[in-house]
Amino acid sequence: MLKLRGVTYYWRRAEFPAKQFEARRQLGFIAQEIEPFYPEMVSTDADGYKSVDYSRLTPVLVEALKEQQQQIEALKARAASAEAKATSAETKAAQATATLDTFEARLRRLEAATGGQAQR
Repeated sequence: MLKLRGVTYYWRRAEFPAKQFEARRQLGFIAQEIEPFYPEMVSTDADGYKSVDYSRLTPVLVEALKEQQQQIEALKARAASAEAKATSAETKAAQATATLDTFEARLRRLEAATGGQAQR
């Protein structure tokens, strides 16, 4: 799907007046660029001119969207997991800080009670 290249173009009306092409700018794909990837979307007439059957692009687009949605869901799950891990790490860090604060307070009380001469 990523290999497809959308283009704008004008029909060569002067060369093919019998085909009655529109004069306005067209949007589409180059048949020769699509054919290697989706040959069933490209037709070749008796004169060798190629054309794209755009109705056959719909299933390709739907499948590409489904694949992309699966990737999005997987990335969301990874992000949620990373957030949960980060929250857990923050909680553990806060608990460790609280424990350290408690030990420091106990140490200060011990030092104060022993006149600054903490014993082993």
